[in-house]
Amino acid sequence: MDLTLQYNDGGVENALDVAILSLADLTPIFERFMAWLRPEINKVFEQQGPGWAPLAKATQSERKRTLPARAESIRSKALYKLERSVKRTLGRAQDRLAKTGGTSKLLERRRRTVAKQERQTAEIARVIREGGTTQSGREFKTLGARVEKYRGRAEDKIAALERGELLGRIARSIRAKIENKVLTIESAIDWAGIHNDGGVAGKGARIPERKFLEWTPERIAKFVEIAQQYVIEKLDKARAKASPNEWVERAT
Repeated sequence: MDLTLQYNDGGVENALDVAILSLADLTPIFERFMAWLRPEINKVFEQQGPGWAPLAKATQSERKRTLPARAESIRSKALYKLERSVKRTLGRAQDRLAKTGGTSKLLERRRRTVAKQERQTAEIARVIREGGTTQSGREFKTLGARVEKYRGRAEDKIAALERGELLGRIARSIRAKIENKVLTIESAIDWAGIHNDGGVAGKGARIPERKFLEWTPERIAKFVEIAQQYVIEKLDKARAKASPNEWVERAT
């Protein structure tokens, strides 16, 4: 079947015809497209456009003045998200244990899992409180690797601040969601749009356009390519499963 997709390109509505097997195929197509698009968006931020207008001198001075405090704040909060993740894992383990009957064969295993997750939660809290690394040993090996990963991300953020990169916070906030077969790509930050489009912000500050989210001919062509490739793969799988006679009947 042919599907007509509507997209907005600089305020102008355009139509794009894509051949798909059914509407149910849209979600995996969108997921593949986002896997390709996210690095492309990251590249825009890494290259600072290219061509983005630099920050005003007053803003640059203020950033330089506040950099030490901001860096310290980033380092002190580097493991907060990891701690929340570990606590959620503990909560899920506790819920499973609470639902396990007293005679279930899973009872003892789930008790051990809860005990392990409680130790993990206590360990990450200790590392946040005291600094340093996790305890040595097999039980905390994975947690230790995650600690270093999150701390590395924090140092990357600080390095970007020191280089004076623009819109770093927005770069980390780009997300995609698929609801009711509609793909939405947006920033979680409500003021990101004014930087993407340019305009007047609060208190009359004029923000130059620094485009990071847009439909380009290359991105549109890539979406079509991904959609058509997906359809071809689905058809090939259907042919492989069906006998020649069955495929003739389906095709007709």
